[in-house]
Amino acid sequence: MSTLKQTRYVAFLRAINVGGRRVKMPALKAPFEALGLRSVSTFIASGSVIFDSSEQDPQALRASIEGALKEALGFEVETFLRTATQLQALSEVRWFDGAEATEGLEVNVAFVSEAVAGPALGRVMALGQSVKALTTHDNHVAWLRRKGDRKSGIATVDLERALGAPATVRTANTIRRIVARFCAA
Repeated sequence: MSTLKQTRYVAFLRAINVGGRRVKMPALKAPFEALGLRSVSTFIASGSVIFDSSEQDPQALRASIEGALKEALGFEVETFLRTATQLQALSEVRWFDGAEATEGLEVNVAFVSEAVAGPALGRVMALGQSVKALTTHDNHVAWLRRKGDRKSGIATVDLERALGAPATVRTANTIRRIVARFCAA
């Protein structure tokens, strides 16, 4: 009997436990487990779900997860998947040459479905006027802001408008914590 190779994934879910969409973690895990995904865990109440899957097509996996979440929760949940390897690499990006180590600053990282390019790139870069620094890397947008000051950042709705597509945001610190706990080799 052959065993299918399992890949560790992290699903970053848009708009979970913000804006009135409160979901308890057992209710968030259940649709993943119902799909037969293994070793399902959640990370704090951030809408981040870690799991193993033998599915090698990330788009098919994403579509299955989004369908299961809609059925279970009653609303659509945009899902951004990264493998443990991809997330490990992302956690090692030095976004602003270490400026985030400066006391009182942190990096926010937005997950998007595709690399930011063309007219969307210009619109996104224009948002940089409201933050200390802004950059893109593959299918991520990052900006440097003052810790605890939501007004010093970029509102997700403004970012999505500039992108013309959905996004979800986590701090670089949250990404590093997920990697350390669930993805470290």
